[in-house]
Amino acid sequence: MKAYVTTLRAISAAFGRQIWQQLILLAIPSIVVPLILFIWLVQLSGWAWIGLIVFILAFLIAAGFLVLFHAVLSLLTPHQDQEQKEAVHAFMDKIGFYQGITGTPRFIIAFRLMRSLINPEKEKYLQNIIDAKNLRSELQQLVALFQ
Repeated sequence: MKAYVTTLRAISAAFGRQIWQQLILLAIPSIVVPLILFIWLVQLSGWAWIGLIVFILAFLIAAGFLVLFHAVLSLLTPHQDQEQKEAVHAFMDKIGFYQGITGTPRFIIAFRLMRSLINPEKEKYLQNIIDAKNLRSELQQLVALFQ
């Protein structure tokens, strides 16, 4: 059972890393462009300082959430060797492909995977995917790598 839970943690962490990378790519332009705009507006009017302060506070709150997300992701990620990492990414790509057909966003997949990891008796999301998509043999091979 420990290998199965470790495998679920590795899959969830891989999805989480993809979401993390997408969030960072979204956050950089979302910070730089308004910051340049506010710096320009501050030169035109002193009242723009209020908007700049609100923007900085919103940035700090968002940065706090990103740091918290990264910390949870770091705690969730199990130690893996190169073979395990490659196998997890291959399995994750298969799940992502099947879920891409249905149009489920990756952050919902990651959330449901983490929820199935925390409470496997109540949430059987990964098990349902595996049963529906005939991925049982791939999952068993992946679990065997973590034993």
